[in-house]
Amino acid sequence: SRLVYTNTLKAVQAEIEKYRRNVAIIFTDIKGSTAYFEKYGDAAGLVMVSGCNDRISEIVREHGGKVIKTIGDAVMASFEDCTESVKGAIRMRLGSRMAPSYTRSTPRASCTSSRATPLRRPAH
Repeated sequence: SRLVYTNTLKAVQAEIEKYRRNVAIIFTDIKGSTAYFEKYGDAAGLVMVSGCNDRISEIVREHGGKVIKTIGDAVMASFEDCTESVKGAIRMRLGSRMAPSYTRSTPRASCTSSRATPLRRPAH
């Protein structure tokens, strides 16, 4: 009946709401990576991208985030604390300025935040 459906729907929505939380997503891109590959070759480019992505991933973890995926010179990461996501993005930019000029690459970060429901229940 309609009443059973409505009560079931409300129960499901209440259960989902328990897991809903704020999430910030950051996308990074290494500015100038294509030119770097062209100038220094594939081997040097892969070493540079790997080093940058490793450092970006480390900063993500240090700020409580999780790397969702990497594709080439791009990293997608999630954070439950929006402030930490911005602090991490700032560290990514500042860290790139400390590298030797011949290996310098500039990670660019774009951030968005929203309330979301995870696809899986969190581990207890």
